[in-house]
Amino acid sequence: MTNQIFNSETAAIKLRRMALEVAESFPPGSSELLIYGIGTNGFVVANQLAVYLSGRIPFLKVFELKMDKSHPETAVLWQNEAQKEGGNILLVDDVINSGRTMCYALKPLLQLHPVRVQTLVLVERMHKLFPVKPDYVGVKIATAEDDFIVVETDNRTVTRAFVR
Repeated sequence: MTNQIFNSETAAIKLRRMALEVAESFPPGSSELLIYGIGTNGFVVANQLAVYLSGRIPFLKVFELKMDKSHPETAVLWQNEAQKEGGNILLVDDVINSGRTMCYALKPLLQLHPVRVQTLVLVERMHKLFPVKPDYVGVKIATAEDDFIVVETDNRTVTRAFVR
């Protein structure tokens, strides 16, 4: 049995709202925002968010953080461009459950000596095992521990999310 949490229109509304929140909290006078999307879905969410941030933040870049979520200690930054040290970083994922993936994703980012790191997730579950509290959340949902949240994308935008 599946229960839909949201569709593409609702996802877009949530991402636009979060983009406004990010823009409002962006430090005045800061030169850039580096957005890192975790894995395939996090990268799609990061890119979609960047579209909504365009024009609100003077300079931003989106990168993919490759990670096998069953072995998160292998997180690596996708080297599609040189990453600048000392920037403002926004770490993005589609779903946060225990916080484990987000914690491991921070490791390679901390090597860039960021000025500030914030986190954004589209869906937050309430089963934290690690001390991670996202700064920006699209929707919080209480689920049974054996439920599974699925966020589907079309490789460009979020199409829907559901509980399985």
